[in-house]
Amino acid sequence: MTTNQRTKSQRLVTTTPLTSVGEELKSIKHKISKDLFDGISVRKISSKGELANRVLTISDDLFLLFISHHKVGSKESIKDRFNYQGFKAYSKAVTTLTGRGVQAKHNLKVIDVSDILFVAHGHVCSQKLEFAEKKTKKDEARRIISIYHNNAITTDFITESDEEKVEVLNAIELIRKVYQKYKSYVGREELLLRYAWYDTDMNKSGLVDQEEFLMLLQRINVYLKKEKAVRIFKDSIKSAKNETKTTNRLGSKSGRQGITFDECIALLREISLRENESSMSDTIFDELFGKDNDTVSAEDFLAKFIREKQTENSVTLDDVSCIFSELNSMEISGSVSHSGEEGFIDRMRFQEYLMSARNEAYDPAKTRFDAEKMDRPITDFWVDSSHNTYLQGDQLKSYSTVQMYVVALHRGCKCLELDCWDDNGTGTPVIFHGHTLTSKISFSSVITCVKKYVDEHPDTMPIILSLENHCSLPFQEQMADTLERTLGSNLYIPDPNGELPSPSRLVGLVLIKGKQIEDGDATETTASSFEDDETGALEEQIHLSLRVGGAAKGREQPLPDIVPELSRL
Repeated sequence: MTTNQRTKSQRLVTTTPLTSVGEELKSIKHKISKDLFDGISVRKISSKGELANRVLTISDDLFLLFISHHKVGSKESIKDRFNYQGFKAYSKAVTTLTGRGVQAKHNLKVIDVSDILFVAHGHVCSQKLEFAEKKTKKDEARRIISIYHNNAITTDFITESDEEKVEVLNAIELIRKVYQKYKSYVGREELLLRYAWYDTDMNKSGLVDQEEFLMLLQRINVYLKKEKAVRIFKDSIKSAKNETKTTNRLGSKSGRQGITFDECIALLREISLRENESSMSDTIFDELFGKDNDTVSAEDFLAKFIREKQTENSVTLDDVSCIFSELNSMEISGSVSHSGEEGFIDRMRFQEYLMSARNEAYDPAKTRFDAEKMDRPITDFWVDSSHNTYLQGDQLKSYSTVQMYVVALHRGCKCLELDCWDDNGTGTPVIFHGHTLTSKISFSSVITCVKKYVDEHPDTMPIILSLENHCSLPFQEQMADTLERTLGSNLYIPDPNGELPSPSRLVGLVLIKGKQIEDGDATETTASSFEDDETGALEEQIHLSLRVGGAAKGREQPLPDIVPELSRL
């Protein structure tokens, strides 16, 4: 079907960022404590475990949480505005979001709902929270709230009462639940632009001027020479003027000009096409449905794309109709919504389908939980695993954090890697990427973190701790003691003569994956036993030259790789 042949339809125009999700969030506002909109006192925990008095506030539109020095509208907040000019930009953004002014001297923390991965509470297993716990009263640790962001960094604070803790947790959970549900009705580019829009549109006019547009390009990683970006923006303004027959889009005496959210999306798509000639989705669309067509019918989509291109023979026309209905209900700027003719989608909605979870590589049928299969031995299963779980960045000089284990567990990972090494400075085993500049975390803090997760999720499938063991024997004894003492009844101790049981029998338990002493005999330590699979570096060979039984016999006894206490786990 060509553009000329199709029936003219209404389009979904986005005059403000993310209107559909915004409307849904507005509908739950009455369920959230009024105190959170006015601001509640909390103590923010710094990266070094220091405590500082702050105010936590939720924006009126529920898209943002922010932590400031003073309560909204206070005399101190007005005074701070003049003391900290660098905060000026954020103060404008926050003012519009809340309808009130919030200023701070420094370190205003702004948290977008889209950047919240999950929220934990009463979780004292990271070093900074351990430091903070030492500075609090005995019952205050349970009021710690940790907001985990998508980059695994946390924002941590302590509420003044148990009631306020519950209010904050309930509010964030409700906001995230609504946001996650309804964001699927919004295009990917709209979601990305909304994330940056509030910071970019500083005066909250609903328009972005030239300076703000250049800032926006940087925020969303669109790289253009400044001269080229300015020329494209001015051409867009000129085109908008011709269409609206107006010389002042703001209607103000200043003559300042800008583009709307909807126009900005269209301009960004135009830039993408200019720089890349054609998108992958357009190439596929042209190949299957023809260059002259701007829409595709459900029948052609099923026959030419789903069946022929994707070889998904189990999909029916009814399934495609449901997909088209969802795609046509989405809020996509510049796209024609065929809500009146559900049997068609246009190019933009085809692209949205390609990039969405609807087109995942996983076979949906294979991801459905089958309880009957859980009675087979655990060795029959593929396990969702992680590698160098502890690292926050690269493998040479980044930070190791306990938070990365928390994130991996909450994302569904069931096999965690622990690279264990001696730390002669503390006299305890630590985890880090050996022979590199990565930082170290204590073995015990990671095990405490796993125990906390199992306690909070007693119905979890078994968690496997994969030990890459580089520790000497005394440190291994500490590891075994920490595992048994911390995990307690949640630690699975295998029968040396039996097979591993099924996942259904291991629910809520932690399994240890590592070396074992075979047949009760000491196994000879070799260089490969201490080889780091990433760097190929070797641990010092002092273990290999230890002499057992004295020099009189004139021979060396082999030293076991692993102590019996750890081997039996």
